[in-house]
Amino acid sequence: MFRTASHFTTVLAVTAAAVAAFAMPASADPSTPDGHDGAAPRAAEMARVAPGPRPVFQLPFACGARIRLQTYRGHGDYEIDMSASEGTPLLASAAGTAYRGFSNGGGYQVSILHDNGWRTLYLHLQANSYQFADGARVQQGQYLARTSNTGQNTSGAHLHYEQQNQLDNGSWRAVHSWINGQPARITHDDTDYGYFENSQNCGQSSAAGGVAAGDVTGDGYADLLARRPDG
Repeated sequence: MFRTASHFTTVLAVTAAAVAAFAMPASADPSTPDGHDGAAPRAAEMARVAPGPRPVFQLPFACGARIRLQTYRGHGDYEIDMSASEGTPLLASAAGTAYRGFSNGGGYQVSILHDNGWRTLYLHLQANSYQFADGARVQQGQYLARTSNTGQNTSGAHLHYEQQNQLDNGSWRAVHSWINGQPARITHDDTDYGYFENSQNCGQSSAAGGVAAGDVTGDGYADLLARRPDG
C-alpha cells in the first residue's frame, strides 16, 4: 500500500489474535524483531568488540536531500524507515568495511562494520546495484547501491536503516540512532510518527544522476513511503 507522508499517521488496526499469531521468520536476526531479517553476519562482524565512541553518522543520502524518517506501530524500537523512491543512490553513513547481503525479509542489503564496535544496516536495496566489492573499505558519503523494495517485508521502495552495537553473544541489536551528532527522534514503535531532516552527508559521493532522494513530485520534499503492516 502506497502512503504519502500526510497520510502516515493513519493507524492500522491490529487485532490481539493477529499479534498472537505473528511468528518471526526462522532466519530473522535478533536485531530486527519485526522480521526484517538481516543476512547472516560475517565472521568479522561476529567478533565481540565493546562499543567505543560512536562515529558521527550522517543520513545515507546525498548532501542536502530532505528525507522523512519514520516508523509505525510494531515496527521495532529504534528501527527507522527513510523515504526514498526507486533507484535513489544510497551513501555510507560513516567509514567502515562494507558487506553485501541478502535475506528473505530484508532483500538485498548492505551492512557496514565501523570502527569502535558499531554497525549500520541498510535493507530493501535494488538488485545488482552494488557499487563496491564485498568486504571493501568504504568512506563516509561513498556510493554503495540504490534503494528499492526487495524482500518480503515491504511493498514499495524505501530504506530500512539501523545503527547497531553488539550483545555479549556477538549478535547485533538496533540502538537509538544519532544523525550528525544529534539523537534521531525515532525511538519507540508504539504509534506511527515521523519527521523531516536534511542530509549533511557532504563528503565523498560518486552517486551519478543527481537523483533527489524521495522527491517524487518535484516539490523539494521526500514524498513517498510504501509498506505493508508487517514490514
